[in-house]
Amino acid sequence: MIRDYKNLIEEILRMKSNIHKSGKFDFDYYSFYKAFLLDTSSTEGNLDALKHIEYNACYEDTQTLYGEPITKTIYGLKIKDKNVLLSELFFKSVECCDEIIDVLLKSNPELTKDEIEAFLRFITVILLDLECEDIPDD
Repeated sequence: MIRDYKNLIEEILRMKSNIHKSGKFDFDYYSFYKAFLLDTSSTEGNLDALKHIEYNACYEDTQTLYGEPITKTIYGLKIKDKNVLLSELFFKSVECCDEIIDVLLKSNPELTKDEIEAFLRFITVILLDLECEDIPDD
C-alpha cells in the first residue's frame, strides 16, 4: 500500500480555487485542521503548530507601474493573526543565515552546499506556489 500525503495540499488548493472562481476567500479552520492531521500525527508539536499557522490574507503596500501606491492582498500560509507569510519568513531565514546550511550539511554529510541551497530554494518556491495574489487594477 502506498500512503499519499496530499490532504493539506488539496485543502489549500481548494481554497485557492475558490478565490480564483468567486473572488471570495473562505477559510474553513476545521477542514484545514483535519487535513493537516490526516497527513501527520496529532503530537503535541503538531497540534501546537496548528495554533499558530493559518491560510489567510496578508497585505503588502506596493506601487503601480506609474508609482501610485496600492495595497495588494496575498493569500497563503501565514502566522495566525499576523501579516507574515511563511514563504517570506522561510526565504528570509535561509537567505541570511549560513548556520542553517551548516546544520543541514553536518546532519547530511553526503550532500553538498549547492544541493542544500537547491533544497531550500525549492521549498521556498513550493510555499510561493500555495499562494495567490489579488492585485488591484491600475
